[in-house]
Amino acid sequence: MLFYRAMTGIGEGMQMAGLFAAVGSYFHQKRSFYIGWMIVAYGVGGFFGPRIGAQLAQATAAKSPQLALTAWHTPFIWFAGLGFGLAALVLIAVPKGFSESKGPGSTAAVDLAALSHMPENVWNRNVIMGFIGSVILGYSLYGFLGLYTTYVRDVLKFAPMAAAVAFSYFGLGGFMSFVGGWFGDRFPQRWVTAGAFGFLALVGYSMYNLATTLSAQCTLCFLTGALGSGFVFVNLLTLLQRSVRPQMVGRASGIFLTSLFGAASTSGYLMAALVGKFGWGGAALVELTLLPIIGMIAMVFVNPNQLIAVKSKKA
Repeated sequence: MLFYRAMTGIGEGMQMAGLFAAVGSYFHQKRSFYIGWMIVAYGVGGFFGPRIGAQLAQATAAKSPQLALTAWHTPFIWFAGLGFGLAALVLIAVPKGFSESKGPGSTAAVDLAALSHMPENVWNRNVIMGFIGSVILGYSLYGFLGLYTTYVRDVLKFAPMAAAVAFSYFGLGGFMSFVGGWFGDRFPQRWVTAGAFGFLALVGYSMYNLATTLSAQCTLCFLTGALGSGFVFVNLLTLLQRSVRPQMVGRASGIFLTSLFGAASTSGYLMAALVGKFGWGGAALVELTLLPIIGMIAMVFVNPNQLIAVKSKKA
């Protein structure tokens, strides 16, 4: 399972880096909005995935007692088959004009001759602040994702299907990504991201210290998806892309994903260690509340004068 998780992490990191770089370059005028729609699609999978996976496993177990112990294999087999099919579809149907886009040209809304205010190096003040924010998001968001179902089943005593239903609302919250992208394109992006970090801190604390009912947990999972995926994820990614010159968009996307998933790789261990020392409420206070507050502070130090404007005149 460790090998499986490592391979899926490498695959996801590679495809997301390429996809975000392509979308950020091709739709450079409104990149937050269009990347937001990508996260909406991710939210669709996040909403239906836990439900479908649980149903596939239950259906396999119901066939015979001999299959009950290995019923959890079935969702993995379906996942692998769909992956091969989607890889073939992308190879055949996606044009190179999209995937190999180099960003804005001389007549685009972002004029290359007007980039004198932009740092020449990738690692500048705004990229460093975005890097810090991405690490914070990786720990807080994936710390939640890794152990949430353990918490609601062991502490709140939710049945497996009820836990899956509550967890699926995280994916439903991802449907708000296009709203988060719209806000990021039209309002000061650092304040949009800082505000989302602040609300995420409140939600993380409430989830593990206040809410005990299924409806409350569903609501908080939805808000976690909306704020974490819909606002912070989208706007941190595009903030990093806007912090570098157009030819460096791919590297900025790589920095985002490396910092995000690098933190995510140890977020579960950190959450488990904190639970062992402080209990669920204390662990949530540290990893899901205090860390997002640090992310909020990092956004305050972003220099808005060293960001590429992304709105066209007609936007």
